[in-house]
Amino acid sequence: MIIRVSYNAFWFGHFKEYTGRLTTGTFTYKDISGTQFVNTLPGVDTVAFPTSLDTLTKSQAYDMQWGGSPILADESVGIFIGSWTWGQDAAYLQTNDAANNVIFGTGQLSTLPVGPSTLYMDRAMTKTLAQKTTVGGTITAKYRARTKVVQVVN
Repeated sequence: MIIRVSYNAFWFGHFKEYTGRLTTGTFTYKDISGTQFVNTLPGVDTVAFPTSLDTLTKSQAYDMQWGGSPILADESVGIFIGSWTWGQDAAYLQTNDAANNVIFGTGQLSTLPVGPSTLYMDRAMTKTLAQKTTVGGTITAKYRARTKVVQVVN
């Protein structure tokens, strides 16, 4: 089966999302002169929020250790904490090799509104393309954990 994916201006590249976890795959790109480039999807491990995480205190830093393996070179784990209040959210990114946690600092936690907030977590693996045009490029695979709703308190 051939799936055609157009250039996506929002993502500045070709983007396709699938339900479920893909563990293998290839991405084929054909340029305007008909040259074909084939690259393998990088493998990305799973990640999950700790089951005990149910409350965040705005004035207290939190060391969140995720469920899943430590990150490898070229991997990252990003977390977004959002609510229904525009502009009162927090974002964290972990890129250190062998890390298995993210520290939620009070600088961002303090901006969250009291009440429920939803946490989103993505684990991503980005690799340089093996077959590429002269301008180069990367390929990224992501795994999104199940979202988690927590209560934010003062």
